[in-house]
Amino acid sequence: MERDGHSKSLAERMREKAEQERIQTENVFKEQLWTLSDSLRESSKNALRTMSDAMEREITNAATKLNRHYRLLSLAFARKWITMAILGFTLCLGILIGGWTLAKLAASNLDQYRDELARSRAEKQRYAEAVAALNKTLAALLDKTSGIAILERNGSRYVTAPSGSGSGHTINGRPAIKLKEEK
Repeated sequence: MERDGHSKSLAERMREKAEQERIQTENVFKEQLWTLSDSLRESSKNALRTMSDAMEREITNAATKLNRHYRLLSLAFARKWITMAILGFTLCLGILIGGWTLAKLAASNLDQYRDELARSRAEKQRYAEAVAALNKTLAALLDKTSGIAILERNGSRYVTAPSGSGSGHTINGRPAIKLKEEK
């Protein structure tokens, strides 16, 4: 039995040794896993930091480019609006000056037409006075010639005679003598 006791103790010792080796192996594996885990964690952090820095640089570059394009477009847009505003102002100013010039021209023409109308009226008045004077003179001459006058009617010439003479023809209620036409 002693042998049995000796074998038990050997078996127990081997079990204990195997258990210790197992625990030691587990501890080594755990340390290696923790080391690997820390290394992976550190590598992941480095990779994420590198990617984050690269993305930040790309985003910054893109934002800078967009900002530059925005400024260029804003400047171009502002230039277009300024150009359109200047053209609109120039057009309005041209219309205003053209309208003012046309109004001045129309006013000048209106003044000329008024002056011409006044001259025409004055001339008409002078002609009316001259006609009245001629009618007076004609009436005086007719009185001096005893109503004898030469008149033309329907292409024929007549000499009006003094009232009371009978000739067969009358013009304006006055006796008249028809003259023969020469051919």
